[in-house]
Amino acid sequence: MNSERLRGYFEDHSADLDALRHDKFLSTAPQSHLKDVPDYMVPASLQALIRGSQRRAKSRQCYKPSSWAKKVSEPGLSASNSKGISEKPIKLRKLKNHKAKMAMARDPAKVAQIKRQIALKKKANNPLFNFGKKGKGNK
Repeated sequence: MNSERLRGYFEDHSADLDALRHDKFLSTAPQSHLKDVPDYMVPASLQALIRGSQRRAKSRQCYKPSSWAKKVSEPGLSASNSKGISEKPIKLRKLKNHKAKMAMARDPAKVAQIKRQIALKKKANNPLFNFGKKGKGNK
């Protein structure tokens, strides 16, 4: 208390002090129906803050080297197949357009790699080769 007069009053009347002290700030919890507020209800000033935080989060996630790149970069280790050749797996979904197919067809090593990947994929989907692995072929 800043005032001597008030301090003296509340020393004499402690019940009044207790009545005033009960009204303390409570920690606020977000109400369940207000946790996800639609974009059109958020003010423009707050939307700018939200967008900025999303951009920063995306920039943090931008470059994550694959496990293959990590293995190759470590000295003494390499992501290799049974022949000892290290190769990065080709994403087969990229081979849907004609240009990509023709570019891959020019390189015989890439064609062989694609054939190996397709064979491994077929083998993995075959129920005879699953050996207890959870997957499409195991029932």
